[in-house]
Amino acid sequence: MNIVELYQRIKQSQNWLQPSELKQMRLEQYKMTQVDFCRLLGVSEGTYINWEQGRFTPSSPARSLLLIAKDYPDIFLKNRKKLLKLFM
Repeated sequence: MNIVELYQRIKQSQNWLQPSELKQMRLEQYKMTQVDFCRLLGVSEGTYINWEQGRFTPSSPARSLLLIAKDYPDIFLKNRKKLLKLFM
């Protein structure tokens, strides 16, 4: 499955992450601080913290990127730069 197919599949599912799931993914899967995870995602610290605390909802492309990071961490880490250009 290529990146575009993966994005389309995720976008169609509309199974978006809840704020508590973002925090859990960051801590358990990636074992990162908020600051380090922001850098990995290519978003500002304030933006990510607002997502994680439920103050703001990520855009559709950002939600897709977060789902790829959660469900397909190997693909995310291997193709991170390409994904950031595609989604952000």
